Amino acid sequence: MDKTYREAVADERPELLTFCGAFGILGALVMTFGVLIVQTFAPGHDPIEDTISDLARGDTAWIMDAIFYLNAASLLGLAIAAAHLHLGKWDWSLGIFVLALLALDIVLLGVWDTFYSTEGVDKTSVHTRLATALYPLFLIGPLLMVRGISNAAGVLPRVFIAASILWGITALIYFFGPEAYYGITERIAGATTLIWVLPLSWVFLRRGLARL
Repeated sequence: MDKTYREAVADERPELLTFCGAFGILGALVMTFGVLIVQTFAPGHDPIEDTISDLARGDTAWIMDAIFYLNAASLLGLAIAAAHLHLGKWDWSLGIFVLALLALDIVLLGVWDTFYSTEGVDKTSVHTRLATALYPLFLIGPLLMVRGISNAAGVLPRVFIAASILWGITALIYFFGPEAYYGITERIAGATTLIWVLPLSWVFLRRGLARL
């Protein structure tokens, strides 16, 4: 095997980690603040009762689609960074696939939301299945990376476990709670995912900046 090829495979690329880490933070913040801004200007939208996907109707549909796709791309970036800076064993590898599956699921939610606003479409079929798939992914994703992330910072394993527990509880409240509070319970559940995504992004960003 050529020496240059061996070195290229082995080298850690700080610019890749920096970009993916920064992009992970950007995607999470755009999703969070984008929803808050869009719901402010969406006519008749009630954030207590109406879900985030309800914003994917009418004049705000294209904005929500862009937010979904950007968020999905940032999760895919985290999967790339996690594969490049592999901190664990088989469990970390599975966590990488979870991040990639989350990105795929959110993209499909964005695509489906284009049809979600179309008259005559069954709004509970595909959309509900895609939304339900987020539950196990966000539940096991942080747990799979607990052992590996302990190599980066001692406090983060507890943070990741807390992220999984809080998501598990709040998402169940959303799924089985009263419809009159779907909007607020969904937003609270979504906020708990930041407890995993933001620290993971920061680990990659910090590592990349330190190696530049």
